[in-house]
Amino acid sequence: MVEGKKFFGGDSIGSVDIALGWITVWLGTFEEVGAFKLFESDKYPLLDKWIQNFVKEQVIRGTLPSKDELIPVFQSYGIPRK
Repeated sequence: MVEGKKFFGGDSIGSVDIALGWITVWLGTFEEVGAFKLFESDKYPLLDKWIQNFVKEQVIRGTLPSKDELIPVFQSYGIPRK
């Protein structure tokens, strides 16, 4: 990601953002279900800012499942919620 830009390719969502967009929800779900930390925003401030920008975009907001919707998916595979 380029510092000072909202997304990987600049100020609008591009193919790299779309390809990596699943991270925005799944990362938090992995952490909550597994009770461990995968991502520390203070260590990766640009990635954290990208996540915030990505999920705020109107075109993205309604398409991503919430953590609450994903947790039962993990549980269906036998991964208990910690």
